[in-house]
Amino acid sequence: MDYIEALNNLTAADAMDISPTVLNYEGSLEDALELIANENRPDVAVGTESTIAGFVHAQDITGILARGESINIPLRTFIDSCSLSGSKPCIQVRPEESLMNVMKVMDSWGKDNILVVGENEEPLGIISATGAIKCLWKMVSEPLLTKAGPAEAE
Repeated sequence: MDYIEALNNLTAADAMDISPTVLNYEGSLEDALELIANENRPDVAVGTESTIAGFVHAQDITGILARGESINIPLRTFIDSCSLSGSKPCIQVRPEESLMNVMKVMDSWGKDNILVVGENEEPLGIISATGAIKCLWKMVSEPLLTKAGPAEAE
């Protein structure tokens, strides 16, 4: 199976992380920095138990610090200002969406993660670009591993 065929056969549900770490709105950008640093993550989701409003990326924090601004601001303020300006909309897809379409959405919006939501807009998980690639590789490489079979003893 080639990559394009695999992308069209896989869905968002196949590639999503169903237990993402979500920082509460009431936290601060400093909390996001701590989580990104300690868990070696490029970003963190922000919201409540039932909704994910957006993401804080390591690049957001480095940009704020490079401008000499404080990161001791509420996540709610940061996410709301991004949503109002349209600079960081929280892109959403449904679980049945093909992984090919998910990658197209990531590419067109310049995003490396997307929120997967259910019928009532409830968060089901997150797809990262890395997670999508891992899912694709697993789908494409397993047939190769199966065809090769076990190594023969000499």
